[in-house]
Amino acid sequence: VSKRIAVLGLPFFAQRTAEGLREAGYDARYVARPGRSPRAWARMLSELARADLVYAIGSSVATWGPLDLLALARL
Repeated sequence: VSKRIAVLGLPFFAQRTAEGLREAGYDARYVARPGRSPRAWARMLSELARADLVYAIGSSVATWGPLDLLALARL
């Protein structure tokens, strides 16, 4: 069974990384930044919550940011 990987961060590098992981047989998806749209935030958080692994490229884990909230939710 393939692990689900959510890749986020700098778009150029994150998209290429997700593509390379897919070619290697992983279920990898690039997750775009949601901007100001509440629907896009909900979609992104849902995608991150379903992932077995979150790979953040060039991103920091800001307090109350998406990765921080996800880490708190999984504790």
